Amino acid sequence: MDGIRGGPAAAARDPKLFEEFYRRHVDAVTSFVARRVPDAHTVADLTAEVFLAVLDSAHTYRPGLGSERAWLHGIARNVVSSEHRRLARETRRDQRISGRRLLEPDDIARLEDKLDAESAGRHAVAALQRLPEG
Repeated sequence: MDGIRGGPAAAARDPKLFEEFYRRHVDAVTSFVARRVPDAHTVADLTAEVFLAVLDSAHTYRPGLGSERAWLHGIARNVVSSEHRRLARETRRDQRISGRRLLEPDDIARLEDKLDAESAGRHAVAALQRLPEG
């Protein structure tokens, strides 16, 4: 049985109904996520994110457009896609910094001195940017 007693919108307002909704769909959502993510901890985290998103977007569910499960799969697809984008950003960041040496304490001290020395210049640039055009 797909929807009972008011569907996702009612479940988002009533903890007991939400528990029923969760229990009814958690296995399907977990399986959906597990087919797309290889790490058990990430699967658990993303499954939880899907159900948190249900609470935020329950008012968007329209039974005439599809089943609760189909709607949940759409939410899960978005959550998994967001995770893949996040991982891609992290990978690109890691690739950009790989091979670079970390700053030594002397390097940090030199940069802090330079920041202090340029403080007045930063304030002047900020003041100029606040001036009206013309």
